Amino acid sequence: MGKLKDKISSKLIISLSIIFIIGLTVALWLNHVLLSSNTRFEESEKFIYIRKNADVSNWITTSDAQFIDNHSTFQTVASLKKFSSIKPGRYKIKRGMSNIAIVNLLRSGAQEPVNLRIDNVHDFEELAGKLGKHLMMDSTSFMRAFADDSTSASYGFDHSTFACMITPDTYDFFWTMSPDEFLARMKKIYDRYWTQEKRERAAVIGLTPNQAIILGSIVKAETAKKDEAPKIAGLYLNRLKIGMALQSDPTAVFGRKTHSQRIYLSDLRNDSPYNTYLHTGLPPGPIDFVEHIYIDAVLHSEKNNYLYMCAQPGGTGYHNFAVSLEQHNIYRSAYTNWLEKKGIR
Repeated sequence: MGKLKDKISSKLIISLSIIFIIGLTVALWLNHVLLSSNTRFEESEKFIYIRKNADVSNWITTSDAQFIDNHSTFQTVASLKKFSSIKPGRYKIKRGMSNIAIVNLLRSGAQEPVNLRIDNVHDFEELAGKLGKHLMMDSTSFMRAFADDSTSASYGFDHSTFACMITPDTYDFFWTMSPDEFLARMKKIYDRYWTQEKRERAAVIGLTPNQAIILGSIVKAETAKKDEAPKIAGLYLNRLKIGMALQSDPTAVFGRKTHSQRIYLSDLRNDSPYNTYLHTGLPPGPIDFVEHIYIDAVLHSEKNNYLYMCAQPGGTGYHNFAVSLEQHNIYRSAYTNWLEKKGIR
């Protein structure tokens, strides 16, 4: 009886040992396949770009997948996770990521956004160029949407006022963002800004929301000093109230690709609807994309009696303001003399 028990115990120990070895082997294999690093690059992170839905078994053989060290184990995990198709997008792969981490990331479609400034572009052509450079869709696709009158009309704008909807800022965009998605986001920001209170405030000063933006674009073009913007807005509102031409230099040179510190007679004679030397009132659309700070400057302008302004000599970036034309001419003469001394023509 004792010998039988010893024999059974020996077999049990052997069986348990075999099970343990098998279990350990499986665990080590699973750790290797699922959890071990499977990247092949030295940088801390790498971005991969998928332009269209890709079959995993085909994608793994392309150059785009060369960041994966062991393709066989990756395909094993992809099969176990029933991952067969990669969604388009921009994905961030960190060095040392495991197969399961990579598969989970790609399967979820969790893109890494593109951080993009659009506060340094001034018209739709520049905007389309920048978006097309950094996003999946090309600039032509964006420009086609921006220039389409039916598209602008669908958002409640026309060809001239469509730029009112664009808010310059720094944004996180998905790399796959389409022109329609971009415009929908801009419209959401526009609507969120224009609360009932702001619309009522614009009405008090005799402007529609779009007119406030148009005036804001002129104020922006006139000064690099944001603290001066409410004073300039007050001056232009004074001119609008009495039917005086705005006579804004930036509107006269609107569309000119070359810039200088001086305005020329040819600019003043340019018969454009944007030229506020030839046409009273506001131009038909903004002359730049406008940040909210300049719209705020219009809605909460400084109450003053100024009708004239001229850049200060010395390149301060600020202006001298005047109530009378006589005083304005004194300021203008001082500025012109400074330009001549600097050799600026």
